[in-house]
Amino acid sequence: MRLFSSFAKLSTALFLTACTTVPLTSMLALSRVDFTTTRIEDLRVAVEIPTVISPREGGVHMEVAVRQGTKEDKFIFKLAEDQPQIGMKGLLPFPEKGKRMHAYRLRDEDVVTLMKLRAERLNARTDGEKGSLAMGISAKEFCRNGSLDDVPLTVTTFVATSETKGFIVLSRNYDIRSDTTIAASLATLPMCKA
Repeated sequence: MRLFSSFAKLSTALFLTACTTVPLTSMLALSRVDFTTTRIEDLRVAVEIPTVISPREGGVHMEVAVRQGTKEDKFIFKLAEDQPQIGMKGLLPFPEKGKRMHAYRLRDEDVVTLMKLRAERLNARTDGEKGSLAMGISAKEFCRNGSLDDVPLTVTTFVATSETKGFIVLSRNYDIRSDTTIAASLATLPMCKA
């Protein structure tokens, strides 16, 4: 079973399913990730977003779809904020001017849940049966720190696994205004609490 990257971009109201281009070097790195052996506790995700918007606490989720043969199950895990490790090889790059880096990890209890799920699937697998794991990261709850007028709203997403040996880019400078649903919802974002 290979880990197929269907990581999604930021979304304010909906899980954004629009596909974007994953860099070739990242696709090669992701092709080495094997759900049967990866260290689930090492999984980290990060997003670089403009400082004018912020994800609300508890508003970033990982959605997992596990397929084995004809059976598919979906799970949603709330991610915990993690300290972004910035500036060294394999770690996150320094954020661009006017942007901030947010990093996330699975909560300990969710690591245990995914490990149990993996064990169940491996035990139930029959010879020749194919399986896959698709994961999406979504930030559904945002607030704004000021006016969004005339501010570029581009985001860059990253992932790290035990196989990638550090963070790799999933998408670079994705314009969240390019999705009409997201663009419309930006006008109703509440102000962040001080």
